[in-house]
Amino acid sequence: MEYRLRSFYFIRLDALNFKPSRSQRKVIYRWSRFIMYGNVPESDRMLSEDESQEAATVPGCLAPTLHALEHRPNRPRKAHKFEVFLESPSYTAEKYQLYEAYQAQVHGDTLNLPYLFYRFLVESPLLVGNPLSAQDHSEPTPPASSQTAAIPYPAPAPAHLPRQYGSYHQLYRLDGRLIGMSVLDILPGSVSSVYFVYDRRWVKYSLGKLSIMYEAALVQEMHQAGLPNMEHLHLGLFRSINLFPSAAYNRTLFRSEGFYIHSNPKMKYKGEYSPTYLLDPEELSWHPVPECLPLLEQYRYACFSHPEHSLAGPDDPGELPISTPSDESLEEIRFAKLTDGEAEVIPIKSSEAWADAIFLRPTFAATIQDLGVELAKELVFH
Repeated sequence: MEYRLRSFYFIRLDALNFKPSRSQRKVIYRWSRFIMYGNVPESDRMLSEDESQEAATVPGCLAPTLHALEHRPNRPRKAHKFEVFLESPSYTAEKYQLYEAYQAQVHGDTLNLPYLFYRFLVESPLLVGNPLSAQDHSEPTPPASSQTAAIPYPAPAPAHLPRQYGSYHQLYRLDGRLIGMSVLDILPGSVSSVYFVYDRRWVKYSLGKLSIMYEAALVQEMHQAGLPNMEHLHLGLFRSINLFPSAAYNRTLFRSEGFYIHSNPKMKYKGEYSPTYLLDPEELSWHPVPECLPLLEQYRYACFSHPEHSLAGPDDPGELPISTPSDESLEEIRFAKLTDGEAEVIPIKSSEAWADAIFLRPTFAATIQDLGVELAKELVFH
């Protein structure tokens, strides 16, 4: 990491102490007005006193405010029907179309395939069974698995909360249409926001910011349901690196949204939520973002626990050709093969992924090169 890549850091939000800023509260207010009244000028229709209280965020208690935006049969009719729910990860044409349009419009990435969407946002080493209690949504879900641990709520939890740890899609629907999707990993002690895509027609409502507040609220609700260790939202913890070989890009497209990269303007929004912390790359200790910023501004590689270890120099030293590890090394680098919900660890050279010389073998070869062979031997790839 010190030489080959942009320096990246895991980042997490202390969700229990999260206090939305004024601009973040305005995101909730604008979306609330749209859901209640439709697309009308603000001067034509203002929230009543009760409704404005509903749209105002109480520090540490996001859930009631956000759930008030959602459709419920027993609530007064709103101009639009807004729904948010969790489901097991799955591939559907609707999800892929949303993702494909988002990648092209936001990131200029037109090299997409359903297969890569599945690898990036559906396939996961975290196996999910029946995620929720008695909820029936129209989207297909994968078969149940006995491998996922049940979440140990001490008492019956609200029906919309997950019942098992694992990977999920959190869907945002407006009048039945899919307008946003978060990919989440729900773990003991934290929720990891892996990725978020949305319909650009709603860009003025800042759905990305709204989704982070929904995810922080999920952490708060699970904590309040009796999970004292559920405290943090990772923005987001990268589940799988997806590299796509492309001559047009000279080597690869590298999806790095799972980390905080200070030199990437698209990443800096993650530091706008408070309190957020960065993981020190050497001591693996968490440090408040404001304390890290001076080092990040000065160095391309910043060590927060030992500032004297920080490195100056160009952020990106340039591309290096991909080299394939020796056969002996490939025998010692491990890969998790999943078959019918069962995991088997095998040498990576024996995996179907390594046999895919067009897409996946360059992915893993580049990752092993970036990590170094000795470190790669300590990991299990998937």
